[in-house]
Amino acid sequence: MFANALKAHCGLIRSIRFIKLKALHGTNPLILNKKLIFKIPIYVFFSLTLRTHKLKSYIMKKQFLTAIAVTLCLYGHAQTEKGKVVIGGSIGFGSTNHKANSEQKVTSFNLGPSTGFFVGKNALLGIELRYSYEKRNPIKVITAANGTFITNEIGGDKTHNYLINPFFRYYLDLHEKIKLFGQVNAGVMLGNTKEIIPIGPYSRDGKTTSYLAGIQPGIAIFPHKNIAIELKVGLFNYFNQKFSGTDTDANDYRIHQFSFGSDLNQPRLGINFHF
Repeated sequence: MFANALKAHCGLIRSIRFIKLKALHGTNPLILNKKLIFKIPIYVFFSLTLRTHKLKSYIMKKQFLTAIAVTLCLYGHAQTEKGKVVIGGSIGFGSTNHKANSEQKVTSFNLGPSTGFFVGKNALLGIELRYSYEKRNPIKVITAANGTFITNEIGGDKTHNYLINPFFRYYLDLHEKIKLFGQVNAGVMLGNTKEIIPIGPYSRDGKTTSYLAGIQPGIAIFPHKNIAIELKVGLFNYFNQKFSGTDTDANDYRIHQFSFGSDLNQPRLGINFHF
């Protein structure tokens, strides 16, 4: 239909040119082409139709581009605006193998739900509850006796910890779907330790009370405006632990530890939901 209208439009233009030519020579063009008078309304109709179609297409195109721009703006900033709530969690794992005169493998696992509230744009205040487990395999000690090597296993333990960890996090906009963040935290952790193979006459089983703080950089990827997949690592850590043995003859002790970059091999992967 549109093609036929276009042909009629072009034919009518030729006819009007014909009218002008005959008019210049003093000849009545309506006598030469009696059907021409019926073509003029058709020309007007299709001319207006084509112009209206172009105008509608232009308006729709501008509206579409405007809608895309608004959507992208909302998408890039809706996740971390003031007043938003975050619910999520994280899971971590690690494995190290110490080798020297003795060998010991250490594996760890942690799981922690968390929630937070944006007190300002990109500024999140929250709390994390975490369970962690660490197993230090018995130490393999190699000794030589009468020309032969003997391997013995001693020590090792399993530890369960429960953490309450308030934190503050600030996001940096890298891309509308990608944000970098830095997090600082300070919490308290209660735990218990059980020895695998006893060393000496006294048990090393006991309970621990720990205070810790840290700085954790990370990256958050938003596949959807309400979902963030996060990966973070421990950059700086402070750890203060008091051990109280269950055996009255065992010695209690306290540990103070500062570390920088020691947890880079233990990344924590998490997912958060923004509302």
